[in-house]
Amino acid sequence: MRLTNTKGEFILETLSEKYAHNAAQTKGKNLPKETKREIYKATFIETRDKLSKIFSKIEITQINKLEKRKMSEQNKN
Repeated sequence: MRLTNTKGEFILETLSEKYAHNAAQTKGKNLPKETKREIYKATFIETRDKLSKIFSKIEITQINKLEKRKMSEQNKN
């Protein structure tokens, strides 16, 4: 996928906000897995909706796949 600098920055900002929000809601709070899952799901939906203002469904799917791949790589290290 080719991105303009503006779109790339938008993705970076949006995903950074997603992870910051998730961390603020869950870190150090000793929440049950189900509660965390609900937080992550709500944040995922918010992020998807925000991305859908600029990107097509296919592009959002590609972004999500790349994000999952990157997170998987980071978790291995």
